[in-house]
Amino acid sequence: ASSTSGSGSGGCTVFTQFSLKLGQLTVFELDQALQFIKLALQIAHAALQLFVFATSRVKALFGHCQFVAKYFGVDLTGVSTGSRLAGFG
Repeated sequence: ASSTSGSGSGGCTVFTQFSLKLGQLTVFELDQALQFIKLALQIAHAALQLFVFATSRVKALFGHCQFVAKYFGVDLTGVSTGSRLAGFG
């Protein structure tokens, strides 16, 4: 009778181990998917920061150019239309 209960618990242990391994595999796959999403969001965040930084630098450059032009009395209205000698003619 003891050998029957031993083989019965052995079958239950194999099933339990299998279900635990399956659960671990599911958790691992979900963790990998979440890590991929986290990486994608980090890349998107870095790209957004680069865009914001670049636009702020361009605005600062234009503001500085306008300040210098105003200081030296140069008219920059022709620069936006493509004239190379705007304000010097």
